[in-house]
Amino acid sequence: MGLGLNYTPFGIRLTPILIVLSVFTIALAIGACARRSGIPERDRFVVEFRTFFKSIKESFKAADTNTDKILTAVLIISIILAISVTVYVIVTPKEGEKFTEFYVLGSSARDV
Repeated sequence: MGLGLNYTPFGIRLTPILIVLSVFTIALAIGACARRSGIPERDRFVVEFRTFFKSIKESFKAADTNTDKILTAVLIISIILAISVTVYVIVTPKEGEKFTEFYVLGSSARDV
């Protein structure tokens, strides 16, 4: 898509790339919904969130000791914290190096 944009009058700039990628994504999402509606409901892929969360809840109940419960909670908190820090590092741009301009001028540069 970027190569195609290169040969248009719009060129490779932020706005045309965002528009083309958004249109492409929306078109594929509509196509996916159309294809999915053609599949019988019993054959469709479904993510069972309730079953997943229920199994997590049961694993807390099945923990043998309080130590297991505490370690599981600490593990979940540390995973959430690691994901949060990763997202923060990706989203927050780091500042570039800031250079000062320092010139050593000779005696003939005083009049300038």
